[in-house]
Parts: sequence; structure tokens; C-alpha cells
Amino acid sequence: MPGNTYPGAFPTVNGDKITVEQWMRNPTMLRRTLESWLSQRWIADFIFSSGDAQGGAVIYDQLTAQDLYPDGEPGDIAPGAEFPNVDTSDPTPKVARVTKRGLQTKLTYEHVRRNDRDTFTRKLTKLRNGLLRRVDTVTFAALDAEPLIQNVAAALPLTNAGADPINDFLGAIQKVDENDLGYKVDTVIINPQEFYRLLGRKDIRDALPRENTAINPILSRRMSGFLEIPNWIVSNRQTAGKARVLQAKVVGSQRDEVPFYSRNIDEPKREVWYIQAARVNVPIVTDPYAIVNLTGLG
Repeated sequence: MPGNTYPGAFPTVNGDKITVEQWMRNPTMLRRTLESWLSQRWIADFIFSSGDAQGGAVIYDQLTAQDLYPDGEPGDIAPGAEFPNVDTSDPTPKVARVTKRGLQTKLTYEHVRRNDRDTFTRKLTKLRNGLLRRVDTVTFAALDAEPLIQNVAAALPLTNAGADPINDFLGAIQKVDENDLGYKVDTVIINPQEFYRLLGRKDIRDALPRENTAINPILSRRMSGFLEIPNWIVSNRQTAGKARVLQAKVVGSQRDEVPFYSRNIDEPKREVWYIQAARVNVPIVTDPYAIVNLTGLG
């Protein structure tokens, strides 16, 4: 997932090629193909854990800085004396409702009859990419709307020669550590604009390993391991000018009422096939102190 681009090639099989008609008349095969295309491509699923939303809604608790420690401190206890009561405050439960998000594309009977694989592949690719973009955008919007997520401002934009991006990112990591909730940053989500500005800076290049292509981000165009952060996700879904610094699978959860699904619909009256795909879910932010926004990079 981190640093990867969308897969470009359409799945093939050994031996005889599967015709478009076979795809359309086998919805299970088409659904599995879409699932394989989507698997490991959701940024939302990479940074959030997974869960269910039975009944179309989720009741959840949100961890804050006060939730891991008691309201008072343990006291000294004399032999046979009563233990002091240090009850913690109960968090107020939150409620989130799922939303069905989907889209469809169509193929004419002519496309199917003529085995127009190019058109079929292009339409299926758009279907997949549209769903990916929508779910990831909604997830990022949920993060943007969470007031408890902290912001750390870069001293100067990356375009400024006097900027110190290494210190800026260390400051964001430090902010997560200072929350003292046991989080460990392992992921940065960054817009391509800031990613390539980072790689283009001489101070960054001088700090990077040069021994071989596999570990040299300048040659591989991957930042994995930089500042001991294994996952650098480059995405246009991330707003330019800031980066998200977080611990993946901790900051929140993607709650699905039903698994991702697709269906093929034959409409003889118009002589077209429809392919629909949808996901019924809601992203929830459970640990807002596991993520920091590094702003002012643009």
C-alpha cells in the first residue's frame, strides 16, 4: 500500500482468455476481481482498523488524554486499611451512522457481443477508482472534522531555503509521544507536491542513504524508513500543504454494515448490462491523540 500506485493491468488467466460475456454472466467472478483490485488499495483501510456496524450504526467511545489514567493518584495504604477510591470518569458514548456509497457503469450488448475488452477494462477501472477515491475522501474528511486532533506548524514552507523539514517532522512525532498514551508513529500521509519537494531538497538528500537503490529514496522514490517511519503514503487525497503523522490501525476504525459488494444487471429492454459496486460503512475516530497534522508545508 505505502507508496504504491493503482494497479494498471487487468487480471488475466492462463490458457483461453475469459470473454466479456463470461465476466458479465458470472457476477461472483466479477466481484472477486473487483475485490482483488481494491484489496490493499484503500488508504482508509490501511490507516484505520476494521469492524462492523450491525444495524446501520455504531456506538463507540473516543479515547482522550484523560481516559488512561485515574482521576486521583494511588495513596499509601496502612496494613488492614481501606484502598483509596480513584474512580475514572466514564467517556460519553458517540454514535455514527453508516452511509451507502456506490456507483455504476454500463456496457451495451454490442460491447459484450464483440468482446470489447478494452472498453470493459476501462469502465471497470473507473468504477474501482471512483469508489476508492470516495471512501478515502470521506475518511480524510472525518479526520479533518475531529477537533481533538492536534496541529503542529512547520517553521517554514518546504519551498523556503531556510526550512528544516527534518526538525518539523520530528516535532510532529514528538507531539504524539508527549501525549503519553503509548502511541508510536509508523505512518505519514503526504500529498505528492510535498513528497517531491522533500526529495528535491539538498538537506534531505544529504541525510538519505546512498549505498543502493533499494534503500535510497532518491533512486527508488520511496521514503520508507526515513525518520524510522516505515510507511510513507503519497496520495492526492491528502490536502496539499500539510501531512498526517500517525500510528496506523489505532487512530480509528472503518465500520462496515455489509461487506463490499457488486452486481451485474441485465436490462434486455435497453440491451445494456449494468455493473454496480458499493460499500456501506462509516469511519470513526477513536484515538485522536494517535495522529498529528503537520501544517504549513506548502
